[in-house]
Amino acid sequence: MAPLLWAPVLAAAGPADPPIPAGRNPGGFPVAVIGDGFDYTQRPLAQMLARDGEGEIIGYDFIDDDRQPFGTGPDTDAAGIVIGEGQAATVVAIRADVRQIVSLTRAIGYATQSPASIIAILAPISTREVATVIAAAARKFPRHLFILEAGDDGLDLDAQSPAHIAPENVVVVTSADAQGALTPSANSGSSTVDLAVTTSGVWDRSNTTPAASPSKTAVARITALAARLRAVEPEVTVAELKSRIMALAAASPGKANTTRGGWIADPRRHFWLE
Repeated sequence: MAPLLWAPVLAAAGPADPPIPAGRNPGGFPVAVIGDGFDYTQRPLAQMLARDGEGEIIGYDFIDDDRQPFGTGPDTDAAGIVIGEGQAATVVAIRADVRQIVSLTRAIGYATQSPASIIAILAPISTREVATVIAAAARKFPRHLFILEAGDDGLDLDAQSPAHIAPENVVVVTSADAQGALTPSANSGSSTVDLAVTTSGVWDRSNTTPAASPSKTAVARITALAARLRAVEPEVTVAELKSRIMALAAASPGKANTTRGGWIADPRRHFWLE
């Protein structure tokens, strides 16, 4: 039998990348996070990296072609929200050029071979390359839930091409303020964007990493919600998982038809593990 894609791979590490901190599998529910990489040397993140039985991380860097998916940008904040609000979530860390079709396709292929059935993609659906790959991946991997960002370009995505990627295993999220109005830069679309989620006041940062964008923060919050729901109800199907998340939304105030499903004000209220 061919080895799974997440099995140890012998590849040279990027010279500037710090080593993966030693650790053990923390248990919990694994979710894959595909993006520009994050700072796994921060202790909270290092402790919640998904690992195999030998303590090796389940993760990969498709840019440097090594086992150290390191980055210092805003994805670190997004990953911190996933583990902070996800409670039982562990992270399959995957670094890729999310704006390039081949790199993103390889990253998704890796993620689907990992233990994660929830895949967060920190890349806007407004990018043609991302939309193309997601449309194909959703059809090919119907047992995985893909969560991705609408983007922060102030666009109505229904007027863009390609649009209308709305299968039962994709959730496209955008950013709202505490009152449910979309943030000024948030992309919208009643046919393309599934949900808005409040992102203001979420992250009290104590490091020097650039803060995650509103759209990335929205993805992280819904990913954490999906992980909590799956931890409570492990037998739920992907279609049921999306349906349960959509059912938590209320009608958005103000401008009508900005998303398909409405707005979730405080996702932490739902399926929180006491």
